[in-house]
Amino acid sequence: MTDPGEQRELDQLEGVPPPEASERLIGHAEVEAQLAAQITAGRLGTGILLHGPRGIGKATLAFHVIANLIAATGDEPIDRVRAQIAAGAHPNVFVLRIPFEDGRFRTEIRVGNVRQLIEKLHLTRGRAGHIAVVIDAAEDCNQSAANALLKSLEEPPANTHFFLISHQPGRLLPTVRSRCQSYAMRALGPDEMASFAASHGGEGETAEFELAAGNPRRLCELQALGDTALIEEVRAWLAHPLNAADARTLSIARSLADRQNAASEAFVRRLILDWIASEARNAASSGAETNRLASADALWEKATRSFTETDIFNLDLAATYLTLLDAISAHERRGTGQLIAQ
Repeated sequence: MTDPGEQRELDQLEGVPPPEASERLIGHAEVEAQLAAQITAGRLGTGILLHGPRGIGKATLAFHVIANLIAATGDEPIDRVRAQIAAGAHPNVFVLRIPFEDGRFRTEIRVGNVRQLIEKLHLTRGRAGHIAVVIDAAEDCNQSAANALLKSLEEPPANTHFFLISHQPGRLLPTVRSRCQSYAMRALGPDEMASFAASHGGEGETAEFELAAGNPRRLCELQALGDTALIEEVRAWLAHPLNAADARTLSIARSLADRQNAASEAFVRRLILDWIASEARNAASSGAETNRLASADALWEKATRSFTETDIFNLDLAATYLTLLDAISAHERRGTGQLIAQ
């Protein structure tokens, strides 16, 4: 039996239980009701894709649905099923994540990991009731692993359901997506976030709720940080990029490069990427701002490439942020017509 308090995920937060051990599901009532209705009707799909931002409760929803599925199709009470799932001990539930091997977490799910899972599915007897597999996250599979997973989706064992958790569904193979029922999951509302904070022993600060933007994981990260001044400064800068003085921009870049601010810097990366993604969505939904959409797409590529190269080659983090913030300002000038074509 596995201790629910041990680290099971590469990015698991200290003091926060993994999704299978979360006692409460907060939010996502509409998706939960749709899946519950399929279970009742005996029509739950083989492949279920739950996608949305990281940290909003997609995997938690999957495990709650799985507990209901096994209780409905098996012969055990749901409380016992939930307890075994939380402990990682139910023989009908399989979880595939980035593995911990040779004393460290790997960087991806490899084809050997998928093949071991498939072998277990065919050899394990299990108990009464349907079988569930959780892939968290599906985009962590490399190309070979994704192809092996596709074969299982195309020819699944009887009464087996695959729950694919995805933070970036665009990275999945189109053929994998086409084999799944897809459910888009959104950030939590204010009341739901307040309920989450209360369930974790506190009410939360107003600034933390604003920065978390409906994301429970981020709220936990912010509460662990304590001092969110630098993050709030970046958020204020992003609200009005064109109003920021050069000295202020330089100060932010240098602060983000300070080793003492490493935890805040990690949060800021996602804050910036979220801002860019929001820009792209807004431009796409307008239907007319094709130039702004192209600019946002280019900005996304620049940001993700810059962060990756900075980490790989140990580049100057302050210079990386200064260049990126300048690029964001240039994007804003294009949107307001202030950038003169060269």
